[in-house]
Amino acid sequence: MTHAVPPSVPFAWSAHPRSGWAFWWRWVLATNVGWFPGIVLGTWLAQPLAESTPTLAAVAAGAVAGLCFGATQAFALRATLPTPLAWWLATALGWPLGIGAARLLLDALGVDTQPLLDTMLTGFIAGGCVGLPQARLLPPSRGARQWPWVSAISWGLLFPGALAGLWLVLSWRAPDDRTHAK
Repeated sequence: MTHAVPPSVPFAWSAHPRSGWAFWWRWVLATNVGWFPGIVLGTWLAQPLAESTPTLAAVAAGAVAGLCFGATQAFALRATLPTPLAWWLATALGWPLGIGAARLLLDALGVDTQPLLDTMLTGFIAGGCVGLPQARLLPPSRGARQWPWVSAISWGLLFPGALAGLWLVLSWRAPDDRTHAK
């Protein structure tokens, strides 16, 4: 049986089995399941660099975190994206570049004395940097153009899985999801 989804119905609310709140939960879990072990492992591995080169240590920790949460996000998106491996690579490269840019900017501004502000600004900058290459992998749409901002704001507010996943649920429409076989 084939279900046609009217163009006005967002992808996430279609009859597609990988849609709606189930997808949102999968996205939130994927982001957090990859992020927390990634940042703990990355911080532990980068510890020897922390005292002498703190920016390099932050980039190294970010690289491990990006590899981890990029892999889990790619797994969550595997049935929706044509190349989930590209998502993993975009995340694995974009996140540490964003962390490095954030560290350099925050060090130049002298903001790193305020831990919450430092964390939020780092999240905003790194989230935008990782969102840029990721957006190129989403199906062409208004939502794909908004993804870098959604990513930046979500990471900046420290709710990357929940907010970004909600945006995906509410606004992203995959091009081949207009008609589904059941």
